[in-house]
Amino acid sequence: MTQANKIEISDLASFLRLANQRTYANKNAPQVQSTRLGSQDYEFDDGDLRYHDTFFGDRDFIGEEIVYRRGKLFWGMNYFGFILADELKETEVYDLAARTHGVPALLARGTAPLTQNPNWSKVSGRAWSPPS
Repeated sequence: MTQANKIEISDLASFLRLANQRTYANKNAPQVQSTRLGSQDYEFDDGDLRYHDTFFGDRDFIGEEIVYRRGKLFWGMNYFGFILADELKETEVYDLAARTHGVPALLARGTAPLTQNPNWSKVSGRAWSPPS
């Protein structure tokens, strides 16, 4: 990666947090046109960065977050998940995501407790940044 294309991890994390707050973690965020059959898509722009999230499903879900910088792929992460506890409703899961602004998307986040609710345990994930 050239010096001109570098970004501080903290700046990328701040952008991702803001993008999450302005897209899927915001009940009033408008969706953009679906890029794939059956997907739900969101976009957010800030300066020279553009965020795109596309996902499928509700109780079982899979998706991808992409960040473009100056119109070129800069960072990406695939994710999947499912709700284990039958007594939890999808609305509870997405309400938690809205309250916490989504699970912070960081370059390697490992596991972290989400809440004190005994029905919730942990979430984990990995993210990938493309080589320059």
